[in-house]
Amino acid sequence: MRTACKWYAICPIKRFTDDGKLERYWVEHYCLVGNPACIRYQMEARYEPHPDNMLPNGEVRNDLDAPSTETKEGERRRPARSSIS
Repeated sequence: MRTACKWYAICPIKRFTDDGKLERYWVEHYCLVGNPACIRYQMEARYEPHPDNMLPNGEVRNDLDAPSTETKEGERRRPARSSIS
């Protein structure tokens, strides 16, 4: 049996779903079953920045709020990591 994604607790997909902005489909088919096809997970594992409003399938939803990933120098920043494994 698969377990939840190790980043589920801090993932914006969880927050969007909890806030009623995103369908539960995403957490049920990706996050809670640790779906290895999750593009967000794959990018995080490679230390690649990705917007908060990118869905697990790689689609970017402009209707979801996405904080900037730019620093004042114009460099990309990595989201904070959790010690949750």
